[in-house]
Amino acid sequence: MLQSDTVVAVTDEHVVALSAETGEVRWEVSRESGPAGPAAIEGERVVYAEGAGRAGAVVAVSLEDGEEDWRIDTKSPVVGGVTVADGVAIVGGRDGTVRAIDLDSGVEQWSFEASGRVETPAAVGDGFVVFVAEAFKTGRATAYALDASTGKEEWSFSPEQVALGASPVAIANDLAVFGLGDLSVRAFELDTGRERWSARSRGPFSARAAPAFAGDVFIGDRGGHLYRLDAASGEERWVFRVPGSFLTGSPVVIGSFVVVGDWSGQVSAIDVETGHLVWKEATSEGSVLGIAPGGERILVSSGGGSVEAFENDDRGILLDEASPTTLFVGRAVLNFAAAVVPLTFVLLMLFQWVGRRPGRRFPESPATGEDT
Repeated sequence: MLQSDTVVAVTDEHVVALSAETGEVRWEVSRESGPAGPAAIEGERVVYAEGAGRAGAVVAVSLEDGEEDWRIDTKSPVVGGVTVADGVAIVGGRDGTVRAIDLDSGVEQWSFEASGRVETPAAVGDGFVVFVAEAFKTGRATAYALDASTGKEEWSFSPEQVALGASPVAIANDLAVFGLGDLSVRAFELDTGRERWSARSRGPFSARAAPAFAGDVFIGDRGGHLYRLDAASGEERWVFRVPGSFLTGSPVVIGSFVVVGDWSGQVSAIDVETGHLVWKEATSEGSVLGIAPGGERILVSSGGGSVEAFENDDRGILLDEASPTTLFVGRAVLNFAAAVVPLTFVLLMLFQWVGRRPGRRFPESPATGEDT
């Protein structure tokens, strides 16, 4: 998470604030080991989750020096991290409880019980809180839209089939967009809950990789496919396949590129218009956990608790590589023809050889001595 010139990274046992310019550590505080969802920054306060099992908690500290302001016990781990908006922190627990916490006082304003684990971060916009809960015993996934001020349920959606493997929700253009494990991406009208469109995916999604809204929708699945979908219709404009899975790290649109990091440790920049790979770099610490723009740099957190800054290299050469999943019709036809011609020749020769063989006679009948 980045604000102004400060980067905040959450590791398994620490929360660290770094200078975005130099990478210098400004402060570091310990956290109880547990799911390390991203922290959130609101004004001069950093909010993060800590702890496993019934030791789960949400903690707020000062952005300036890391001094603790307040904490609230959640009695369940907060896997998806924290979402802040309008002076409120929204967190979802593995026990299915979603809470709204006042940022100034740390007092719970409301709570909601969902039918399943809430391991995706909530999205907040236009007076709504939208998130996905997953019930692992039944395989059902349910998207909920709540009134942001009261926590009252406004609408919900759950497909009839098994749909585990949901993405977080993204809100823009009066729509809530998310992916589900039934291999679909769906868009719903915020105010009515009416489904606007759905699109097919090639794989399920991760609870730690949210879609990005930037004119169109950009979303990655666990198979490493990044999609650009038309925000109005859901039509697939292009798809690009990266080397690893999108398990953590949401796509970020920076200028004319969409930048993604995958589980193999590669950071890729895809041209928004063409869907072609423009550049790629490998991190030094393996899997990419998160990406954030930092002025003229791109900041990348990766496995092992490191943060790396990538900047423009004027001597670098841009790429123009299509996705390995792209079908080139002309090339496919030529390859088909190249395979069919020799196969046809072999089959013709075989048929001619069989046709020239003399007819076969069966042995004489031992009873009559005549041909059978």
